[in-house]
Amino acid sequence: VTGKRNIHKGDVITKGIYRYRVTNSKTDGTGKVEVIGFAKKCSSKNVSIPKSISWNSVKYNVTAIGKRAFEANKKIKTIVLPDSIEKVGYKAFYRCSNLKKLTVGKNVTKMFAHAFCQNKKFVFKGTKRMRLEKPHVFINVKNAKVYVPRSRYTTYKKLLCAYGLKKCKFVKQ
Repeated sequence: VTGKRNIHKGDVITKGIYRYRVTNSKTDGTGKVEVIGFAKKCSSKNVSIPKSISWNSVKYNVTAIGKRAFEANKKIKTIVLPDSIEKVGYKAFYRCSNLKKLTVGKNVTKMFAHAFCQNKKFVFKGTKRMRLEKPHVFINVKNAKVYVPRSRYTTYKKLLCAYGLKKCKFVKQ
């Protein structure tokens, strides 16, 4: 979408280095978008998703990472998902084989199957109950360090081990 026209649910817009799909087009500041990947000819080693974006002077909250958004991107080394993110789509970061660190914001409550693959370090900030989709959210992850909130250590460890992180070291933060 280009120009100064209103955006609608399903429209794809480019802002900065990312592309977004509109999931809620309200113009009162409660509109929502999901990241669906890098803009054409853009890439980065460090993926730091913004909490919100502005389009035609209207704020839209970034609440999700779309299905296959960054799949097989070998350049990505770190990912920071802000607290505004609520869900991570199917294979969103699958086969990002050089990924060294993933920081998950405190409001992520749903991760779809195969969202992450071959990661080395995870930092979970949230204390909300997470829902993970079968068969596994984390694929080919071994010997990674997994930092979880002290108050949810046992719950997170049990849940995350069941979805692919059983060969990792868990650390209370």
